[in-house]
Amino acid sequence: MTIVTPEGVRLELAIAGIGSRLAARLLDSLIQGAFILALILTLGATGVMTNGFGGSGGVVVAIVILILFFTLFLYDLVFEIAMNGQTPGKRATGIRVVDASGAPAAPLALVTRNIVRIVDFLPVYYAAGLITMLATQRTQRLGDLAAHTIVVRERTGDQHNHALHAFGTQLSVPPSAIAAWDVSAVTPDEVQLCRQFLMRRFTVPPHVRYELSLDIAQRLARKITGLPPTSHPEFVIEGIVLAKDLRA
Repeated sequence: MTIVTPEGVRLELAIAGIGSRLAARLLDSLIQGAFILALILTLGATGVMTNGFGGSGGVVVAIVILILFFTLFLYDLVFEIAMNGQTPGKRATGIRVVDASGAPAAPLALVTRNIVRIVDFLPVYYAAGLITMLATQRTQRLGDLAAHTIVVRERTGDQHNHALHAFGTQLSVPPSAIAAWDVSAVTPDEVQLCRQFLMRRFTVPPHVRYELSLDIAQRLARKITGLPPTSHPEFVIEGIVLAKDLRA
């Protein structure tokens, strides 16, 4: 799937297939099942299930039902909000929920897709959702269609691992590192594009950030002389802005 950002950058996203999504769902279901089983065994071993808290068996049953409800229906929502579109199962299989525009999925969108999950589940274990994924071009279930979200695969391989080493922190390019760069061929509009990326980069998921930085860096690198051939994409972008500022 190819998306053109407002800055004119072409962003390619790999849509997650049905197999990886089912694998993620199975892993998450196993985690949910293990938690529920542990809860039942713990309550049974302590006698709470049969005797209750001081004989209040009805209260215990109500609490257990409430915990089961939260485990089954809020598990995905809580993790997707906390983990930027991922659950433990999605993280293990390398997929993530994002907005249909490629931006991070908003909390309201995640709420919507998880409410509609109840319909996707019908009549048995996501049968409706599976049919919808087979019928849609971007493998979207009903919840994705309602929330305008898609599920994408994270980049893998050495290139991705190399790019992620500094994603959690602000890169800092010293003036000495770009002293020999000639950036005179970079236009003001292209410098503005670099500035816009630097302002937005910490608000997008790592895979989107990488795609954007790589696209911009590859586009502008051929206009720069003195640039080391193995430079990190964000190093190139920061270096361009710094060089232009220092030589303004």
